[in-house]
Amino acid sequence: MKRTRVKKRFGPVRTFMAAAASVTLTGGVAHADSHLIFPIGEGEFSWDSYHAFAEEHDYTGQQLTVTSRFAGEQGDLIFAAMQYFAEATGADVRHNGTQNFKQE
Repeated sequence: MKRTRVKKRFGPVRTFMAAAASVTLTGGVAHADSHLIFPIGEGEFSWDSYHAFAEEHDYTGQQLTVTSRFAGEQGDLIFAAMQYFAEATGADVRHNGTQNFKQE
């Protein structure tokens, strides 16, 4: 698999991920009937930018792995935020949370 620099390839994605993380971290854990905390198009959010982002980016068949120092419950929240990116782009998104982030 070819590695692409995140900064070059996913530059516009960082803003989206930060927004999704802020939504996720204030929303709690995912509902049992859905992998998304807030169903797309529902709630007191403006989903226009999400839909515009989804129309402009198709990463179907590609994998994005994010390694962070957040594991356990915090790691689950990060992964939940990443699911909005996966849903919008079709990418296979994975989170690797580790307490040994600096060493790795």
